[in-house]
Amino acid sequence: MSIRRRDILKGLGAGLGAAPFAASFAAPTQKRPQLAGVVTVYRRMSHAQHIIDRYLEGYGWAGEYHYPPMDLVSLYVDQVGGDDLSRDRGRRHPSMKIYPTIAEALT
Repeated sequence: MSIRRRDILKGLGAGLGAAPFAASFAAPTQKRPQLAGVVTVYRRMSHAQHIIDRYLEGYGWAGEYHYPPMDLVSLYVDQVGGDDLSRDRGRRHPSMKIYPTIAEALT
């Protein structure tokens, strides 16, 4: 009869003093995935505004408010006009940086 490490750990988890022991084997916390936004224009009612704002500010769905399980951390906007929203969003969300080239936004 062979004893597997999995069976031993499972048995220890059922014991009274297992909590401190089990905590030492807990999976390390993982960093949230990071996204880069590359868009042509970012103005009111544009596709970019609908998508990027959901990553930055969350969204309502089925009577609840949600935040995606990832972070938008960089943005490149090709055409910046008078109605551009990227600079405003950059000030409101300092964790998202705006870059002058696609290559910089992706690195």
